[in-house]
Amino acid sequence: MTYPQAVRILWMAGLVGVLACVGAPILSLRLQSFQGDEATYYMIAQSLAWDGDLRYTRTDLYRVYRDFPDGPQGLFLRAGRDGGLFYAKSFIYPLWVAPFFRLLGVNGFVLVNVLLLWVVWILGFRWCYALGWTPGMALLWPLAFIGLSVVPAYVVWWTPEVFNFATVFIALFLLLYPDLRAADGRLRRGWDLVGAVVAGMGTFSKPVIGVLFVVATGYLLLRRQWGRWLRWVVGGSLVAGVLFGLYGWNVGDWNYMGGIRKTFYGHFPLERPELTFERLGIYHSADITYEQEHYIDVRTVVQDLFYYFVGRYAGIAWYFPPALVGLGMALRRLRGRSVWLLVGLGLMVAAFIVSQPHNYLGGGGTIANRYFLCVYPWTFFMVPVAPRGWTLGITAAVAAVFSLPVVTAPFLTARSPWRYATGPLHPWLPLEYTQLENLPSNTYPHAFNVPFPDPGRPDYFAFFLNDAFYPREGPGFWVRGGHTLRMVLKRHEPFAGVRVRLRNGPIAGHRVRLRFGKAWFRFRLESWEERTIDLPAPRGYRVRNVWMWPVEISAESGFVPAFEEPQNRDRRYLGVFVVIEPWTVPARPGGGEP
Repeated sequence: MTYPQAVRILWMAGLVGVLACVGAPILSLRLQSFQGDEATYYMIAQSLAWDGDLRYTRTDLYRVYRDFPDGPQGLFLRAGRDGGLFYAKSFIYPLWVAPFFRLLGVNGFVLVNVLLLWVVWILGFRWCYALGWTPGMALLWPLAFIGLSVVPAYVVWWTPEVFNFATVFIALFLLLYPDLRAADGRLRRGWDLVGAVVAGMGTFSKPVIGVLFVVATGYLLLRRQWGRWLRWVVGGSLVAGVLFGLYGWNVGDWNYMGGIRKTFYGHFPLERPELTFERLGIYHSADITYEQEHYIDVRTVVQDLFYYFVGRYAGIAWYFPPALVGLGMALRRLRGRSVWLLVGLGLMVAAFIVSQPHNYLGGGGTIANRYFLCVYPWTFFMVPVAPRGWTLGITAAVAAVFSLPVVTAPFLTARSPWRYATGPLHPWLPLEYTQLENLPSNTYPHAFNVPFPDPGRPDYFAFFLNDAFYPREGPGFWVRGGHTLRMVLKRHEPFAGVRVRLRNGPIAGHRVRLRFGKAWFRFRLESWEERTIDLPAPRGYRVRNVWMWPVEISAESGFVPAFEEPQNRDRRYLGVFVVIEPWTVPARPGGGEP
């Protein structure tokens, strides 16, 4: 492949992407619903597009209900200096979306995301070609870097994940490329100013991106590039400061995460006169969150570092496999540019883990680790030579198992993010116990923090990790026939002991398997048989003052009650009924062979 052919492919891909964004029925494919923080960014974009401000009004709310029958679920608002209500998120991403939103509606979000990834592909191609790679490989590796990760799945999200990914990538390119490819002074100054603006916007979108200025300071000053440092660091800091200042000028406080800030579900302020900001919502301000929840716990940080790379739901080894290629090459060549890239990546990872030890992956509705998207670009520039064929093959194989199923079904994954980690290989990966309350599985109805055995006086809470169960019935629940249920029990003190009661249906010789903590049992239950298993002090996992036990229950077969009883209308496929009861006094074990 020649260089002109590669350029033509890039332009054709961009044109196809734009046309797809313009014509796709995005609103219908998303089932007219919001995911995660989308409601806030959607409302900021429509307010900027039609009203030119950040103020929340009843007119804004009416616009949402025109297309979204459930309203802006998960909306973040805060009280302003003048007593009005304002959107409590960064406005820089919606500001870029606003003109396209006015023309195309929600398709404007997807169009901006696609254009940003297209720019990243172009710059990645320029970078690799400047390193001396062949045009074909220079075109392929940036595409693989994007496509073999979960990044494309976020294209259909109306949140700034792709924007943050692109700003860091573009800023790093503009910081490093002038030294890779000699350029005249005027062109270099232009690149520096654009890079400073991009880095400043990224910092306003997610403050941790400000690590770019730390790395730029060390990288440029050690090279005695004083002018570039002034343009890059001072200029970029001014851009970020101006953006924070603009928010503060509108609202009365520069921190969009602080102040009197709430999130809303079900009902929203200004729906009716009596539904006010003060009476509704859940208080969710960084002023309180950081003081109460953000701490340095050495044991939790060490656990998080392990889960960060190989965890079941968000491990970068599985959902961003090209990152390991870059990390491996940088660690083999610890000199020059690679050192500063590792410093930048390390500082950003440490910032997330230390400040948010129980939510470094980005919240319950995320796909993999959405916060890692703004860290991921650092690893691209760690690859100095074209990866070998076997490296690409292994990377593609890992992606085929873990990330490509997510990318090829982005709308389904956005609607039901808990599904992507329920494959046959996922249970073999370590579960992120430190992130239990923020795992994607918690977006599944009836699966999150379910109190047992009595909802009024719960003794423990259950977190179901897949859909192999039916909602609770009294003190227990049914496992779906022919499926394996995986769940975690959470308690604020260890069990003295636990009793598991299993009740079979009409199936004779029904094989049932049970795992509780680190104990395993296998049974063959007869028709309507009940079996009791007693476990003294079951072994589990501890994270600070919380104890957790993995539970796995497999029912080989099942029955449909409506087929067994003429008057019964229950058409569920039931496997085995389970009741888990804690002991107050340890008892002797029995009922099964581990």
